[in-house]
Amino acid sequence: MSTVGLSFTLFVGVFILIGSLLSVFNKNNKGLISIGIPIIFGIMLGLIVFEMLPNTYNIFVKELGRIRGISSIVLSALIGVTILKVIDLFVPHHEREDEANEDSRGNLLYHVGFIATVALIIHNIIEGMGLYVVTSSNPASGLLLCLGIGLHNMPMGFVITSSLMESNMKRINVVLLNTALIVSTFLGGVIVALIGGVSNLTEGILLGITLGTLAYIVVFELAPQVYKLENKTLVRMCVMFGFALTIVSVLITSFIGEL
Repeated sequence: MSTVGLSFTLFVGVFILIGSLLSVFNKNNKGLISIGIPIIFGIMLGLIVFEMLPNTYNIFVKELGRIRGISSIVLSALIGVTILKVIDLFVPHHEREDEANEDSRGNLLYHVGFIATVALIIHNIIEGMGLYVVTSSNPASGLLLCLGIGLHNMPMGFVITSSLMESNMKRINVVLLNTALIVSTFLGGVIVALIGGVSNLTEGILLGITLGTLAYIVVFELAPQVYKLENKTLVRMCVMFGFALTIVSVLITSFIGEL
């Protein structure tokens, strides 16, 4: 068991914690949510395009071949979509636009915030597994990777916490969800440390499931909200900013992989 590896996976959660605390002490969460949602949209879209899809494709194709590999990507992604759809049935639903009021807005933020948190927890567990493996073999590379992950974790912590705090969710549940999100990367490291590693195929399946959860959030939850925002220029800038954060993070990870 690598103590350094576990320490770095735990440290990643600090970036989420910082984002969450900034949200707690901010007095204008309602206004900043309209900026934060397109940023998270850009981050998640970038994760899908530059991280989840290529990594999942490479693993499955290497292990199973092109045809079976692509089929496995689709199947595992559908599992991820199904998981969030089932969870979706147990959280407050959106109301029609003409019925919009403060309560429905709270339900909307509850809905988006809760589903997004679950998807990010799954993603962070997988990310924590990878970070632990890298750090165990090369602590210096692990530190760089930790900082790269933190680049997109901090704004996600801010927006998720802001959404949950402005929703109709009980404060104790907001704290519990944030705690789970903060420690999720560490949990991924603990899992690898306890079982001694995961096979390439298992990693591919987990990545595929995560790909499906993120795709569900982007298409069915965030995209409709981004489309409704009025200041299209600001929205585009925020999406590009989130997208750029992910690109920088992925470039750092790729650079580390070449060391």
